[in-house]
Amino acid sequence: MRKGLYIAFIILGVIAASLFAAHIPPYWGRFAVANLFIIAGVLGLHRERQTALQDNHRQQVRQSLLEPFRQLHRSVEELLAGGDPGPGWPEGEALEELFRERFLEIENVRSLLQLRLGTAQFIDVSTVLARAERLINRAVSATIDGYPEEAYAALQEARPFVEQTVSQLEKLLEKGRKIKAS
Repeated sequence: MRKGLYIAFIILGVIAASLFAAHIPPYWGRFAVANLFIIAGVLGLHRERQTALQDNHRQQVRQSLLEPFRQLHRSVEELLAGGDPGPGWPEGEALEELFRERFLEIENVRSLLQLRLGTAQFIDVSTVLARAERLINRAVSATIDGYPEEAYAALQEARPFVEQTVSQLEKLLEKGRKIKAS
């Protein structure tokens, strides 16, 4: 909507400036006013572009903060999708490595996430995530010890906490709270 208005200002300014400059003798005062329309239109378009770039950057930051949590969620879902653990269940070391990577990715965004959310909201999210992490660690330990059924049950218990973490983060980050410098 605004973009169209700024383009209309530019068009109107160019037409008016042309008419006022072509007149004999030229209407220099009116010509200057017409140029102000052109300038207002160009500045408005520039401002719209800057706003669009900032919005795009905010969306990219939001996605980069959410992605490690979504990957954790996908990993849990993929493991549970096969049903009861059987021959396709990963070895203990492979499962341990998978979740070590996921939690390392989460650790890499933790400080930026705390800045983005603020301490109180970050603690709320971290508390739920800690419950999920504890249950996932239990699943890894059970797999290493040779109890895949217990590991599967622990992952089933962890699933709602992982889902809650992702859901909370999506809602909190959607609010668009800006990162504050400390």
